[in-house]
This record gives sequence, C-alpha cells and structure tokens, in this order.
Amino acid sequence: MSSLPQEYVRRVVETLANFEDDLIASNGFFAREEHLENCIEGVRSEFETDRRAVAVFAVPDAVSTLISTLCRAEEPRLENAPAERRRFENAFAATVLLSSGIGVRGLKRNPPLLEQLWDFIEQPGHHPVLLHYWARCAGALLLSSDRADGLRTCIAVLGLGRLLLPLIRLVHCEAICMLLKTVIGLDELGSQAQEIDA
Repeated sequence: MSSLPQEYVRRVVETLANFEDDLIASNGFFAREEHLENCIEGVRSEFETDRRAVAVFAVPDAVSTLISTLCRAEEPRLENAPAERRRFENAFAATVLLSSGIGVRGLKRNPPLLEQLWDFIEQPGHHPVLLHYWARCAGALLLSSDRADGLRTCIAVLGLGRLLLPLIRLVHCEAICMLLKTVIGLDELGSQAQEIDA
C-alpha cells in the first residue's frame, strides 16, 4: 500500500480495528456497534479537517482508488487470514472515506467516478458485505445536499433508469431496500419522474 489513498485506507483500518479491539476487551461484544459508529464519525470528522486529505482527494484518481478498493475487494482467503484483522477491512475503510464529505464531493464533481461506483451494482454476483458497504456510500452521496444536491447530480449523470434499475434488482438486500425507500421518498425523484411522464 504505497499510494497516498491507500495510506489513508490503512490508517482508517488501524484506527477502527484498534478501537474495536479495545472496546470488546472493555465492554464486551454486544456494546460495540453504537460505539463503533461514533468512532467512525470521529474518523470522518478528522479526515474532513485534514488539509492534506482534502488536497489528496481533490484529485479524481485518489477517489477512484477508494472506489476500486471497495468494489474490487475479494473474499479473504484462509491463507491470508493473519494479514487481515477483519474481513473486507480495506473495503470498509474505503467506505468510511467515500461516505465522508470529501469523498461525496469528489464523486459529485467527477461524472466518471459516479459511473465507476454504479458499475459495481450493475454487475452480477455481489458479496452481501460489499453490497452493504456500497449502499452506505451511495446513501451518503444520494442524500447529500451541500451545494450540488447528490440525487440531482446522480440523475443528471446516470439518468433515472440507470440510477434506480440496479437498486430495484437488488431490493432483496436490506441495505439496498432501505436506500431505495429513502430515495423514492425524496421530492427531487418525484419531480424527475413527472418530467419523464410529460
């Protein structure tokens, strides 16, 4: 992991894994989810105020690296188990960074990156864990509203059909189902559908 984007992924993995290990040791397994979400928010906040991170991820290739880390992750092999403390840890760290304000802005400013992100759900055979991570990124993007509304940007770049059809095909996944329900409830989607009908 020599590239700067991968260095940020490694740091997030380390921070979250160490936090979770300490949390499990002190509070037990069942207390960890809410605390872990708080830690994730802390990591995102720190990332978003890091001037170097802002500069690194202003470059589309850096955001593309995060998308690739998420979407091209493979099931860890048994012989690699000691190398990873958690399954799909790099994909999860990429998700944390992509769903930050910096990641979302990078996606909205660069249509090829939106297409790269959507390519993942247009392909068959998704690992359920990666599908949940993808939905987390897509939710942050679609529900963002700083300057350029995320849903409007996605509709403009992808078109309404490409935006929704892959989600509908994957509605059996709880995370995708929740994302779809939320997106369908947005006013912007209703106005776009009316324009198509007209």
